Amino acid sequence: MLLREATSFREWSHHLFLSRHLYRLLQAALQVYPHTERLERQVALSNRILALLASEFPGEFSREDYVTQQLLEAVLPRRDTGLVTASPPPRPGIPLSQSALLVNARGEYRVGHEVIKEIQSADRIDLLCSFIKWSGLRLIKTPIADALEAGKQVRVITTVYLGATDRRALDELVRMGAEVKVSYDTRRTRLHAKAWLFHRETGFSTAYIGSSNLSAAAQLDGLEWNVRVSAIDAPQILHKFEATFDTYWEDPEFVPYCATDEDRRRFDAATRRERSGEDDTALSFFDIRPYPFQQEILERLEVEREVHHR
Repeated sequence: MLLREATSFREWSHHLFLSRHLYRLLQAALQVYPHTERLERQVALSNRILALLASEFPGEFSREDYVTQQLLEAVLPRRDTGLVTASPPPRPGIPLSQSALLVNARGEYRVGHEVIKEIQSADRIDLLCSFIKWSGLRLIKTPIADALEAGKQVRVITTVYLGATDRRALDELVRMGAEVKVSYDTRRTRLHAKAWLFHRETGFSTAYIGSSNLSAAAQLDGLEWNVRVSAIDAPQILHKFEATFDTYWEDPEFVPYCATDEDRRRFDAATRRERSGEDDTALSFFDIRPYPFQQEILERLEVEREVHHR
């Protein structure tokens, strides 16, 4: 015998549980219609639901929210003449409204090819990647350069962890106009994330989070797993990604890399130490900062010395 355990909704979560419940039921209902008239009846039911919402919330919905039998594939800017400025960018194999798992399997979408298409349709691009290799950058160099030439922002965060990132790749990113920051503290931070965030002003932003570093092998044929997340069906994940990336970007732990002579020397020295496993005690390369609990202890000690002369 099965027992049900129930509890009341938390105030902040009402809409989440109810919308997920309705989504599941509506998805099942739309598949029940006979195949011969399925699309027409699906569209009609969808519009009746939208009409109900419009009557419940006057002014919140417009005719543009209603469904037709045509699928919008791209939104392109126009010239003053009213003509479209360019042909649509290549469409990613996975619709922008859907999340999916990519495993670089034969006959399936490969993360490297999909990333190129995502770059071409994004308005801004953020990359958080522990290892950036020249072989990987070469695969995406042209679309990244095109995006930067079009005035789009590209931000990159990486690390010297294990000495795996190629300075040549960072130099080229900077030369093209990307903003780059590097973590040099591999003992405390040890950044190991691999993730892309493709911002789109239409709201159809997407992200890739998984195991693929920016290398040719990882992008094309490595046994890599990456989840492609859509802002349409998983907005909370995109919001957390964006907020966390912005936090890292503002953290002094991640140091701007501008490809100056000083930057190159510091990067080269740090990667040499990582590759050799040396325990270099030269503090000039480190920003030594105590943990919060250590800072509190230090402040108490200072009070004892300065105030109580102990």
